[in-house]
Amino acid sequence: MRKNTSLYLAERIFLVMAVLAFSSVISARASNQEPVPELEIKYQNLEKLLEQVRTLNPPPGSDLPPDLDQAWHKLVDFKVLGEKVMSRNRGKFSSRQQTLILEALETAIKQDALHRYKSARSQGRMTRQVVNEKKKGDKTQITYNLQWGEQIQRIKVFAQKDPAGAWKIIDIESSKDKLSESFRKRIHRLQKEYSFPGLLAELRGDNVIVIDDFSSEVTGSMPRGWRWQEKDNDEKKFILVKAEGENKYINLIGRGHSVIFGKVFKWNLAEFPYISWKWRIHALPEGGDERFNETNDSAAAVYIIYSKNLVGVPKVVKYVWSTTLPQGAATQRKGIGRPWSVVAKSGEQGMGIWHTEVFDAVAAFRETFGKNPPKNPIGLAILTDANSTKSYSEADYDDFKLLRQAEAGSGVKQKLKGGK
Repeated sequence: MRKNTSLYLAERIFLVMAVLAFSSVISARASNQEPVPELEIKYQNLEKLLEQVRTLNPPPGSDLPPDLDQAWHKLVDFKVLGEKVMSRNRGKFSSRQQTLILEALETAIKQDALHRYKSARSQGRMTRQVVNEKKKGDKTQITYNLQWGEQIQRIKVFAQKDPAGAWKIIDIESSKDKLSESFRKRIHRLQKEYSFPGLLAELRGDNVIVIDDFSSEVTGSMPRGWRWQEKDNDEKKFILVKAEGENKYINLIGRGHSVIFGKVFKWNLAEFPYISWKWRIHALPEGGDERFNETNDSAAAVYIIYSKNLVGVPKVVKYVWSTTLPQGAATQRKGIGRPWSVVAKSGEQGMGIWHTEVFDAVAAFRETFGKNPPKNPIGLAILTDANSTKSYSEADYDDFKLLRQAEAGSGVKQKLKGGK
């Protein structure tokens, strides 16, 4: 089972919320201070709503009720907390990306706190004691001792008045580690492992990362973010965004020179080992056989680019729709840096209709290269070609995604010897 890596980040907020919500004792000292009683009322209201959601047991990732969302905003100043998180990350992201990160942070805190609340219902009653409070103007720092069973934890809650005069939490510290700093470090780590859509997905705890669905592209244009090798700069590019109703996709034609279109995209293969896409074939290259140079044409191909060595030679597994090779065959032509070609579909059967493919990218690397893959793949590429057979091929592509879980294997059933 995958460990919920974002759970500990929201745990501090939940511990404060749960203790105050369940505790019927407020120290005499605390009750005479403005911030604690106000936060207590907000905690109790939030706890009632969380209990209602727990009873309904909505599926993971579903939207929370509006009244629960409002209760969260009465308790936590997500804007101030987000600014603290982004204070040393701001220069790494555009203003639009920063907005999306702050939205993802808020979602992560709410969803994780709900999950933690459900778990805590079986852990017994918690109590808390106010150790001290340091109030200065519109800001306050409250230190609590939290106790459940024989366990005791000391935490600090930082709150301040918002422009309307309401007290809200802006940060929490436990064991000298602030919530905002934990998130800041996590974003810094995720940026090294993921392209931006993956960073957001990991923050939210999503099970799917959309690499590209072309929904924001302009019909009749080349898709943004997809590039070709420098050697193909002068070649004509037979790639366009098309639409059927509200759905957009890319159409790729193979004739003349073969041009591979790639998209740089990093992700953590251990967290998202499965890759999915849709494709549709309109024309097969005549006599295409991926084992040999003179017939190495495919109606459609999707490359998983795992890594490149110091001189730029990539490690690649290439899923193809082959004209002649049987489904499940895997082959590698002789030569330095040749990809393994795995036949996902074969022949004319199924032409003209959309097919969704799902493969285990970890297993694909192991079963072709015979070892474990790198931790972080670096991108994808697509190819529809017919230059070797001097014929014609055409295919459509759509909905490239990464999945945490799926019922899928590598697609490799047999290995065929390749030639030059």
